[in-house]
Amino acid sequence: MTLFGWILRGTILFLILTVIYAVLTFSNRMKEKDRLRQKYNDSKPSIKEEDFVTEGMAKYNRSLKAKLLFGVYIAPILLFGLLIFLAQT
Repeated sequence: MTLFGWILRGTILFLILTVIYAVLTFSNRMKEKDRLRQKYNDSKPSIKEEDFVTEGMAKYNRSLKAKLLFGVYIAPILLFGLLIFLAQT
């Protein structure tokens, strides 16, 4: 396989991973917002619902769960790189 073929397959892989990452991120953020709204309705804190959800989403953005989604890129790209390396030897 030529270098152009590897680059083309790598680009296609990257685009597919980007779509998967976007879908997973969007769905997880919506689930987290729903969970926070439910928690707000159950506990009735003294702040407004919008502020409660905003604070909760800020905590979610710093959480490990949000960062683990980045593994959608890391694992397949490392595997792709390993395959390229093994194919060249």
